[in-house]
Amino acid sequence: MANLSFNLLFNKKDRKGECPIMMVLTFEGVRIRKQIKVKVKPAHWSIAKSRVKPSLKGEPENNFEVFNATLDKYRKKVQDIFNDALLNDIRLTKEYVQNQLDDAFLTLVRSRNFFEVFGEFTEMYLSSKAMRTYKKHNTALNFYKEFESSTKYELRFDTINLDFFDKLQKYAFISRVDDGKKACSDNYFAALVASLKTFLRWADERGLNRFDSYKKFKASERDVDIIYLTFEELMFLNDFVFKEDELTKVRDVYCFGCYTGLRYSDLNTLNSSHIKGKTIIKTIVKTKETMRIHLNDFALDIIKKYDGSPYYPLPKIVEPRFNKLIKDCCKEAGIKQPQTITKYSGGKAKEFTLPKYELITSHTARKTFTTLSIEDNVNLKALKSMTGHKKDASFNKYINITESFQIQELDRTWNKRAREQKQKNG
Repeated sequence: MANLSFNLLFNKKDRKGECPIMMVLTFEGVRIRKQIKVKVKPAHWSIAKSRVKPSLKGEPENNFEVFNATLDKYRKKVQDIFNDALLNDIRLTKEYVQNQLDDAFLTLVRSRNFFEVFGEFTEMYLSSKAMRTYKKHNTALNFYKEFESSTKYELRFDTINLDFFDKLQKYAFISRVDDGKKACSDNYFAALVASLKTFLRWADERGLNRFDSYKKFKASERDVDIIYLTFEELMFLNDFVFKEDELTKVRDVYCFGCYTGLRYSDLNTLNSSHIKGKTIIKTIVKTKETMRIHLNDFALDIIKKYDGSPYYPLPKIVEPRFNKLIKDCCKEAGIKQPQTITKYSGGKAKEFTLPKYELITSHTARKTFTTLSIEDNVNLKALKSMTGHKKDASFNKYINITESFQIQELDRTWNKRAREQKQKNG
């Protein structure tokens, strides 16, 4: 049972001889003290009734009715908090009650629990956003269910606080290993946190969440090693003769991505109505923007290859199978040189060396297009228009990834100046 009392803080008497009132709430071994913004003189305070008494005859009015109304509001607020918790099966904690007391009490919408609301948020993306976004949020939802099951930390809107975040980091980078699972990479953890914060903002806007500790959560992404095919590797893969027809189709789709910079979601939804001569006019799945992609001769050759066939303009392969088969293609084509990549988990770096074909996925086609275009000195503003990159941070990471590009740019600028100066000096 909860016990609520109001006490006068005699040791904090001010120059006017008035003392502040302290509210003391105890329940289940927990004690919460909260100073009320009401001050009265000791002579006007009833210890037995925890009420402000009216001023004595001849004394100035002491607003005792207003002060007692304030105390009654706190009594009712406490009663509402505990009744709401009882009706909605909420576990009362010190932080939960303090959060409720520090804000105007609002009964939260609790017809669904935290995961039910998260599920509704995730399903919304299934119909209105790209499938990749839905999968990202659904993966995060399943991770948080796993976290609650493993740690026994109950997830509710009011428990998403800094203590939760500390436990989440420990689970992601340490405890999962004890459970026989892989520790999260820093970038995967950052994606999980970003998904959670997006959900909580969404819930906040709809009146389902009014706790904002999540705004303090920070999880930064690290630059990843960009895997791409060199031009020589791309040409070798493009011309390689596969015995299996399916591998040929996978190779063609992949190479088309390397020649256009299109994401796999756009390659897999490309149809004949999008082809206008030597141009693709298509609404991009991720951004919902209509783009014009002008086709180079390499890309046009692949389109012509499937003209008149049931696969026109490109064969359709589900992405999981595509990612498996493109590795097989690159392995068979001999793209096997060792590639060292660095991964971070909990801030700790770990290097892995693998044959290059194991690192090739559908997305490395887009990375290949961007990287080779930069190495070929394509105008960066024009290239951003071709790829549809909106954020400079996402685009700029390609600029520094190849030593050959740095040498090329140095030779184009400073070394050119040095040669001109030497000629000038005779």
